Formats: sequence, C-alpha cells, structure tokens
Amino acid sequence: MSDSKNIGPFARIRVPGADDPKNALEVFKTQYENFKSLKKIKRVPKQTEVLIIGGGIIGSFVAYWVKNTSPYLNVTVVEKDSNYSTSSTFWSLGGFRQQFSLSENIKMSLFGADFMKNANEYLKCGNNDRIDLEFNHDGYLFLASKKSAEQLYNNHKIQLAHDAKVRLLNKDEIKEKFKWINTDDIELASFGYQNEGWVDPRKYLLAVRNKASYLGADFVNGKVVGFESESNDQIWLNNDQNLRTALVDTFDGKLVPVKFQKVINAAGPWAAEVAKLANIELPVEPRKRFIYMFYAKDGPILNVPLTIDHTGVFIRRQGLSNYYFCGLNQSQDKESKNMDLNEIDYDYFEKEIKPVLQNRVPSFKDMKLVNAWSGYYEYNTLDQNLIIGKHPIHQNFIFTNGSSGHGLQHSAAIGKAVSELIIHDTYKTVDLKRFGYERVIRNKPIKEIEVV
Repeated sequence: MSDSKNIGPFARIRVPGADDPKNALEVFKTQYENFKSLKKIKRVPKQTEVLIIGGGIIGSFVAYWVKNTSPYLNVTVVEKDSNYSTSSTFWSLGGFRQQFSLSENIKMSLFGADFMKNANEYLKCGNNDRIDLEFNHDGYLFLASKKSAEQLYNNHKIQLAHDAKVRLLNKDEIKEKFKWINTDDIELASFGYQNEGWVDPRKYLLAVRNKASYLGADFVNGKVVGFESESNDQIWLNNDQNLRTALVDTFDGKLVPVKFQKVINAAGPWAAEVAKLANIELPVEPRKRFIYMFYAKDGPILNVPLTIDHTGVFIRRQGLSNYYFCGLNQSQDKESKNMDLNEIDYDYFEKEIKPVLQNRVPSFKDMKLVNAWSGYYEYNTLDQNLIIGKHPIHQNFIFTNGSSGHGLQHSAAIGKAVSELIIHDTYKTVDLKRFGYERVIRNKPIKEIEVV
C-alpha cells in the first residue's frame, strides 16, 4: 500500500467534469473560491418569517421553492460552513436514481428527474444565464445474486407501478449488454435506462443557492446555538409552546436573536444538534464514508452505468480516460471511529473493495489507486429514511433530516414538500406523511431496501 498512501497533493481533491486528473487541483480551487466568495453575503436580520438552519442542497431548495411560490415571504438561511468544506453534497458523487423500494422515495426521485430535465429554466438567473450541471445519463445498474434476486424483482414491480424507467436483465442479457461484467454469480440485474445517472454536485448546489438568493432569500454566515420560546424562556421549553426566536452566533463575538414564524432544520449530519437545542431527540448522526478513485488502463469506457454489486461495492466511471470512482458503505461493526475527513482508510479499499471489483470486472486486474476522500452521510439510525414535517408539539419546527445518502437526489422534492407545508399546511406534490416524526416517537421504522 505504499504507493496508495503517497498520492501527493491530490488527496481528497474531487475532479468533477475533468477527464484528466492532473487538472484536479486547479478545478477544485476554482470551485472552492466560488463558494468562498459567498461568505457573509448578508448581515443576520433581527426577524424573518422563515428561518432555515443549514444552507446545503436541501436548505437551499427549501429557500428556492418558498421564494418561487411566495415571493412576499422573508426567508433567511443560516449556514455555519459557508465554504461547504464538510458539506455532504460537496463531497458526494451526485447520483440520481429511481430504483428504490418505497413509493415515497421513487416519487421523490421522479420529481427530481423532471426538475433536472428543466434545470436550466428553473435555475437560470436572468435571460442570459446558462445552467450546465453536467448531468450524465448512463444510469444505474443493480446486480443481484440468487439470494437477492427475489428482492430485486419485488422492488422492480413497485418501481414499474410508479412509471419508473427501469428494466430487468437476466444473466444472458447482462452478458450481451455489459460485456465487461463477470456474471458467474449474478442471477439478475435492474437497469435504469432513463432518469438515472449523476450530476456535478457542487454545480448543482451552487446553482440552487444562487437562484434562491436571486429570488430574494438571504444567506448568512452563522451558527444557531439556542432557541427561545414564546414566553422568552431560553432553551428549556414547555411542551405547549412554539419556538419564536433563534440565537445566532455570527462568529464575530456577537449573539444575535432572530425572531421567526417557521424554522426548518436542514442542518444535514448535524441535525440532531440543532434539534437538541429545542429539547427534541432526533436519530440522525454523521457517518463517515470513503470514495476512492482508481485507474485501470484496460477498463471499460463506454456503456458503464453506476454499478452496484450485490455485495454493496459500487463503481462509476469518471470521464473517458479509464478513471473510476468506487466505494462501499461500512457495516455497523466497521463504522469509522475517526471522524476527521483528512484521515482515509486505505486498508478498507485493499481488503473490502478491491477484491470485489477485480472479480466483477476482470479488466480491473491492474487497477491502481490514485485518489481518495471522505465525506459525511446524514445517517438516520432508525431506518435510513427521510424524517420530514412538523414536530407534533412545536409545530413551527419542521424537519428535513436523515436521508442517509440520497438527500441530493431527493432535495428538489424535499424542498418542494416543505414549502407546501409552510404555505398550504399540507403536502400537495408528493405525500410524505409516512415519513413524519411520529414514527420516531413510536419507534416504527420504515425500511428502504435500496440504500447505497
């Protein structure tokens, strides 16, 4: 592992849209400066109608849809890390898929796919603005063994019932369509031939945030450190009281009270910390996930979907230069205890991922690790599904938390749903009542099978 640990200045550097990794540092610096320039655009206001805690992709979409639907509402987004250096979106692979096992997740994916098709119209700021999110339409491919084939088939039936563009492939069809795959232990595959692929996640986030700001949402740099209730008793709240004031640390020695009518928890992996400020228990925590980039000179270039092996190992090509991304979500007993994003577990790649890839794709036999980084999942420990909607007691406190790896692809739908709750007091586009906080109180998980 000596060569993989000495990967030089490109450690943890993404290369979105760059076919040649030697340009990665320059690409990263340019996009990083774009985010850095957004710092402290506005001063923290003394009052706002809608306060959004967290300016990542979900918080930005809430701001976008509220302002898009009701321009007269004042919307303020508080983001503690306005450079997005630890953002889940920032370090993700930007995947979009409709292959889920729950109706709500499929519907949110289809809404997101439709948004992506019309992203230029939705997100442009002015007539001359052109939005290019670098959406790649190569799709997703799920591979199933004999043991997991029945579940894949059952998921497929649910997806077709919602008009998802997916098809099943038997072993012979897999061999014919994807000749680079070793199908020895593969029984069945599901291929998303439309509305699936991947996007540049930072361009997506920046475009949504820019449009929300263009529509009038205020993005401010700060950290919410407490709440006050209607009776002005800080932090310790009676069960029959709404929250009315947030205390915002502006990082310059000031603590600014901000009055609001609605507050949205869009704090990503740190959502539980925000909820705790209101004495609310939320089963969401940061989980560290690794992405590895490797080179394989004989690897497949064309017709390579984002492929998920039945072991959980996934691969995605990067450009057309024989570079690939890969990863594997850790099992509970192998979760990283070191949460420092600068610390990469290279042994995990060598022991858990590389052997699976070399078996599944024989042309990866000479693969060489060239890059790696880590990021945080917003992990829902109850059931790895979104928690959304009003708190049953503090009804002006709204959750958007715990998507567990599919927050970016569902962000457009989540933002839309929350805007509907704020404006209409009900869901109109996608009914997400089953994903409410009540299931947390009752300890009634709703399991999603296809968690990647």
